[in-house]
Amino acid sequence: MTGGAPSSIARAIRFLARPRGQAWRDAAGTAAVETVLVAPIALLVLCGGIETGHYLYCEHQVLKGVRDAVRYASREPLGTWNCTAAKAEADLSTTNPAWQTIANVAVYGQVATGSRPRLWSWSAASAAGEVQIRYSCVAVTTGAYAGFAPKVVVIGKPDYASLFKALTGLDGTVSLYARQQALGIGI
Repeated sequence: MTGGAPSSIARAIRFLARPRGQAWRDAAGTAAVETVLVAPIALLVLCGGIETGHYLYCEHQVLKGVRDAVRYASREPLGTWNCTAAKAEADLSTTNPAWQTIANVAVYGQVATGSRPRLWSWSAASAAGEVQIRYSCVAVTTGAYAGFAPKVVVIGKPDYASLFKALTGLDGTVSLYARQQALGIGI
């Protein structure tokens, strides 16, 4: 080759023929190597932050649903709870008409079904296992009550639907949990 630009083979030979210390000082390609080393870690941190935010959002939605449901349940007519004597905590029967409306308030945010659930993984069909409604009858000697009042407890425990199942390993084994209680006041 005469006079023109050196060929790529000639450049490679000159690069290899340099003294040892000079080869390490060559900066060509360092940005690509740094990107290859840093990008997976940065992506993992980014996805972890998004997943953590999503988990906290879902936890808040379950807490909000349970809180709304226990407020609604505390305003159910006192006859719903049948509190004529002190009674230990027991589940409200799923056959009780009030059960479905209270569960709907927890899952959908309203008494009737058909709207969008608070969480896309939480449905009324699965609410029987994911929503518990419990009550006990406690003696009250002050205030508006003259006898026994229901203490209503609503528990929500739907499965957490991870955004990045393959990346985080959360494959439905994590459940959200929220519990609220209120004293029944009737209508």
